[in-house]
Amino acid sequence: MASEAGDKAVTTQDNTKVHKRASHACLVCRARKVRCDVTVRGPPCMNCRLDGDECEVKWSRRTKRQQGMMSEMDGFTANVFCSLWYNSYAYYQFLVLTNLSSMPPQDYRFLEQQGCLHIPTPTILDGFVRHYFLYVHPILPIIDEGAFWDVYYQRPKSQPCDDKISLLLFQSMLFSCCNFLPQTTLTQLGLGTTRKARAMFYRRAKLLFDLDTECSSMAKSQAALLLASYSFSAYEAPHKHNIPWLSIAIHHARDAEAHKYEKFDVNSEEHAVRKRLWWGCIIRDRILALGMRRAMLLTPEQSTIVGNVPLSRFDLADEATRSLVYDFETKILLGDILGLLVELCIILTDILDLAFPIEDCLKHGRTNAEAGRQIQNCQKALVGWRREATIRLPNKSQTSRICKGEQEGSLVLFANLLWMYYYASQVALGHYEILRTAAITTAASPSDTPENIQKHFELQTAAIGTVGCLEELLASQLIKRLPVTAISCTALPLLLHFLDVEMSSAAADNENPQRLELMKYRLKILKSAMEVYRFQYEGVEWVSDAINQVVKLAQVGAMTDAEPSMLQRSRPGSIGVSGSIEALNFQPRWYLRIAFTIDVAFSKGRLPDDAQFLRSFSGFGVFETKLPRGVQGAPQQFRPKACIAWEKKVEVHMQ
Repeated sequence: MASEAGDKAVTTQDNTKVHKRASHACLVCRARKVRCDVTVRGPPCMNCRLDGDECEVKWSRRTKRQQGMMSEMDGFTANVFCSLWYNSYAYYQFLVLTNLSSMPPQDYRFLEQQGCLHIPTPTILDGFVRHYFLYVHPILPIIDEGAFWDVYYQRPKSQPCDDKISLLLFQSMLFSCCNFLPQTTLTQLGLGTTRKARAMFYRRAKLLFDLDTECSSMAKSQAALLLASYSFSAYEAPHKHNIPWLSIAIHHARDAEAHKYEKFDVNSEEHAVRKRLWWGCIIRDRILALGMRRAMLLTPEQSTIVGNVPLSRFDLADEATRSLVYDFETKILLGDILGLLVELCIILTDILDLAFPIEDCLKHGRTNAEAGRQIQNCQKALVGWRREATIRLPNKSQTSRICKGEQEGSLVLFANLLWMYYYASQVALGHYEILRTAAITTAASPSDTPENIQKHFELQTAAIGTVGCLEELLASQLIKRLPVTAISCTALPLLLHFLDVEMSSAAADNENPQRLELMKYRLKILKSAMEVYRFQYEGVEWVSDAINQVVKLAQVGAMTDAEPSMLQRSRPGSIGVSGSIEALNFQPRWYLRIAFTIDVAFSKGRLPDDAQFLRSFSGFGVFETKLPRGVQGAPQQFRPKACIAWEKKVEVHMQ
């Protein structure tokens, strides 16, 4: 994350570059001991801008004099820039700042200075709004698209006194879709990268929220749901990963009685807007809990799923004829995709209740028989969902026949995203089942049974299925349209394929070169996806670092766990332990350690050390075996040559 723009490179006679320290650094970067570009860009520096921190610099007297000479020209340039590409929100009749009359003047001036009251010019703004309804709205339809267009274009049937859009909500919409805009648009706005754009629009919306500019609980909840997609940088992930935007959204949704939508007339606007909002909270809660490996905020009892009619395409029927970005047929198909997403979220309610939080998943007081029945019910539900999805999701030939251009791409995008969520759900349930088996068995290899061998094959199939989804999205150049939740769906498949390729190559295993080439191809797809995520979203560097560390642990463990499993004994000519995902998966201690280390890392925002890990999973013999000396801790003369060769390649592959 740290920018290198503040460092001056000097080339020496031997053509090596020596980086000099910047003359000044802000207080935040100085405390973190990271590079700061405040002397190049001015405050805020890139790090503070991306993280939303206050950038404070203690200048010397000489520097202050130099800055004073340039301030007038800088102010002139900034004003010209704003006048070219931004308008005041008051320019747009459809926007409203509801708490303007009660806002202190100093708060208003501060918001003005920070750009929170500025909106891109109409030609650029149309692109923002279009991309919002193309790529955000289909899976989070918290706003009525038809009603929005009526207000946006001030159509005659709209009532100006009532039909206004909250500035807070609108800035949150701009944040949620800005990473989908073409680079030329971001350049026009003076935003060099997608992550800069996300950081800027996030900060604007957050300041509007923090200074209480909105009085509507409905608008606050909608805005918070959109802001919940913000991901934090590598430095802040361990500390701020639980920023409670989703909690805020649920709180204000309850204030607006969204959870009681059934008591309103089913044909009324009050019922429709509340139902959209409440199911938006449920969708966000289930998908974020799945990705972050954490407990749901809305428990089954609180979410009022049982007994209420879930959100479906019939609730969006009015949009099918009023959308300005999709035709009628595409809106119907997108409505089916939304319906399948809601059905998967309902199934996830039971899966997440079993599987998370990871450390407490076996401490809920369930008997083995009760847990077994719940697992079977979840498995049956997933099988039924897959059967329905196979029938209802359009395939590539259908989408090309029905739609063209962006509309066809959207169907391909959301269908593959849905399958990625399904595979992640399979993995969550499979990990819980493996962990429960490990807790109740005394065998040396607790997963070395026919039932768990089948479970491992299912997990492997889920990893390969995720790669297949990413492959299609890469080929269609749609992967940059994926939401931030796709990162967590990609992490475990990337880790397993990384291990397989690296360890097979390090061991000089050439018994099956075709398979090794296939694994390298899949790894290339996964790495390409992570590179796109890295450009789009904050925090991807931290995920890569976590995977890197887990790989180091797993490589040593797989080499030392030499006991062959039932699968290896039953497959003549099978390759060695360090040669494939299958062999790694069927070493129970090491597969569980690897998988759950990644899960704990996502849920806690940091990698657990051995002591923390064993405390979290105390009582499970599979985790209590003393680990071999780590890659970094073992003296080089005692480490296998294959380990040393593999270790040198790790950083190269993660670049």
